[in-house]
Parts: sequence; structure tokens; C-alpha cells
Amino acid sequence: MQKIILSILVLFSFQLGNSQVINQPANWPNTNWTTSGTYAEAGLLADPTLADSFTFDDDAAGSTSDDDVASESPVIDLTAAFD
Repeated sequence: MQKIILSILVLFSFQLGNSQVINQPANWPNTNWTTSGTYAEAGLLADPTLADSFTFDDDAAGSTSDDDVASESPVIDLTAAFD
């Protein structure tokens, strides 16, 4: 009986997840953006300072690559999304 209740709770916990979509124009490419972190250059397929999107492919970076990449904008304020 406990396994059934636990299974039901686990099943419904996946349905309660929250997400937030922020739809603000980034005006890419934009040289005001900063891409930083430790990452393999091969994985950065589209840099928002040079391209109209931000794309990082972990598979292209290689299996031994430990990546931490961030692209930051001085133009878009995401404080409301964080709070």
C-alpha cells in the first residue's frame, strides 16, 4: 500500500513543476552581450555577439569537456524573472 501511495505522489510531483518563459527581444547579434565561462570553443555554435542566436552543443564540445557557459546582457533586466 505504501508503494502505491509513493508511486502516485511521485507521478503527480512531476505535474506540479513550474517554469517561466520570458519573451523579450534580444536584438542579436549584439556586441553588448558578453559570453563567458569555461567551455570548449567547439561547443559554442552560435555566439549572440556574432550570430542571431545563442547555441551551445555539449556533444560538439566533446565527452571530456566540463562546460560552464553564460551569455549576459546589459540590456535585458531579468531581475523580475529571478524574483
